[in-house]
Amino acid sequence: MRTPFLLFLLLSGCMLGPKKSLPDMQMPASYAEISQENPSSQELGSWWEQFQDPVLDNLVEEALSDNLDIQIALERICEMRGTLRISGSKLWPSLDFFGAGGRIRPSQDPARNSLLPALGVLDLFTIGFDASWEIDLFGKNRSAKEAAFYELLSTQEQSYSVRLTVISEVIKLYTEIREAQQKILVLQKKIRAFEQLLQLSCDLKKSGLNNTINVETQIAELNRAKSQIPDLEKTKQQSIYHLAFILGKKPEEFQDAFSKILPIPQAAWKVPVGLPSDLLRRRPDIRSAECQVYAAGAKVGEAKASLFPSFSLTGMIGGLSQDTNRLFKPTSRFWLIWPSIDWSLFQGGKTLGDIQAKSSQHRQALLYYQHTVLYALKDVESTLVAYAQENQKIADLYLQWKARRNIVNEAKQLLISGLQDMSYLLQQYTEMYQSQNEYISSKANAMKNLISLYKALGGGWENTTKDPQTIAGPSND
Repeated sequence: MRTPFLLFLLLSGCMLGPKKSLPDMQMPASYAEISQENPSSQELGSWWEQFQDPVLDNLVEEALSDNLDIQIALERICEMRGTLRISGSKLWPSLDFFGAGGRIRPSQDPARNSLLPALGVLDLFTIGFDASWEIDLFGKNRSAKEAAFYELLSTQEQSYSVRLTVISEVIKLYTEIREAQQKILVLQKKIRAFEQLLQLSCDLKKSGLNNTINVETQIAELNRAKSQIPDLEKTKQQSIYHLAFILGKKPEEFQDAFSKILPIPQAAWKVPVGLPSDLLRRRPDIRSAECQVYAAGAKVGEAKASLFPSFSLTGMIGGLSQDTNRLFKPTSRFWLIWPSIDWSLFQGGKTLGDIQAKSSQHRQALLYYQHTVLYALKDVESTLVAYAQENQKIADLYLQWKARRNIVNEAKQLLISGLQDMSYLLQQYTEMYQSQNEYISSKANAMKNLISLYKALGGGWENTTKDPQTIAGPSND
C-alpha cells in the first residue's frame, strides 16, 4: 500500500522544464568612461528632484498619476494577474451545483424492447453536486501557472520601463521649453541692441559719418534676428502641447503653464553611476528579459508534460426522483465516482512539434537576454561619453561667450574713439549673441544627455520592485 502512495508523491512533484538559469554574462569591472572609484551612493528613485525645480517636480508627479500610457501598463498588470489566477485554478478540484426538472413521454412503439413496460408521461427531477480534479502528476498545470507567474513579472517590469520613459520624456520636453525661452530672451536682447545700433547708424548717416551700405546691412541683420523668433515660438509651443498630451491634458488647458521664464535645470550633484553589474538589478528591460527566460522554460515543461497521460477523478452526488417531495429522501440519492485516464498516443507529431517550438522560444529568450544586457552596457557607455564631452563643451563655450562679450565692450570704445566703424561693432555683437546661443544649446544638450544617462541606468523605479531571482516562484497551494 505504501509503494503506490510514495510513487504518487514522487510523480506529483515532477516538473519537466529546464532548470532556471541565465547565460553567464561577464560584466566589466567598471565603465570605460569613468574609473572604478565612482560607486553608486545616491538613490535613483527620484533622480529628477536633484534639479531643485518645483515646477518640474509637479509635472513629473502629474505625469505619474495621469499619463495614459502608465495607466494602460497598469491595466496590463491587472490582466496578467487574472491570467495567473486562471492558470492556478487548474490545480484545484472544480465543484459545480446542478439542478433540473422536466417531463418526458417515452416512446409507445410496440416494436421496442418487450421487457420495458409501456409508460405514460413521466415527471423527472434531479439535484446535486459534481466535482472533477485533474491530478497533475507530470507538472503540466504547474508549469502553466509558473509561466503565467513570470509573464506577470515581465509585464510589471515593462510597466516600470514605461514609467521611466514617461519621466524622461517629461524632463526632456521641459528642458526644450526652457531652452526655447532662454533663446527667445537672448534674441530679444539682440533685437533691442540692433535697433539701437541702427538708430545710431541712421544718425551718423545724416551727419555724413556713415554710408547707405552699413545702414542696409544693419537693417538686414535686425530683420534676420526678428525672423528667428517665430521658429523658436513654434518649437516652444509644440513642446508645451506635447507635454500636455503626456500629462493627459488638453493643449488649451496648458497655455499659461509656462508664462514665467525660468532657466534650464541643471544637476546639483554627480551622477551615481555605480558598477556595470548594477544594471542587472536596475534596468527593467533586463529584468523583463530575465522573466521571459523563466516563462519560456516553464512552457517547455508544459509541452513535455503533454507526452504523458493525464489522470482525472470525477464524482457526483445528488437526488433523482419523479416527485419533488421525495427528491431529498434517502431512497432518491445517487452517487458516482469515475476515475479516468486520457493519453494521446498519436497526433501526427503535434506534441513533438510543440515541444520543438517551445524549446526554440526558450533559446530565443536566452539570446534576447544576452542582447539586452549588451545593449544596456552600450547604452550607458554612449550616454556617459556624450554627457562628459558636452560638459566640457559647456565650459569652453562659456569662456568663448565671455571673451566675445569683452570684445563687444572694447569695440564700443573703439567706435567712440573713431578707430573702428559701425560694421565692426555689428559683427562683434552678432558673434557674441551667436556664442551665447551656442552656450544655451550646449546646456540643454547636456541636460538631455543627463536624462538619457539616468534612463540608461534604469533610474526612477527600482524602489518599487523586487528582484525576480529572490522570488521562489508561484506557490502551488
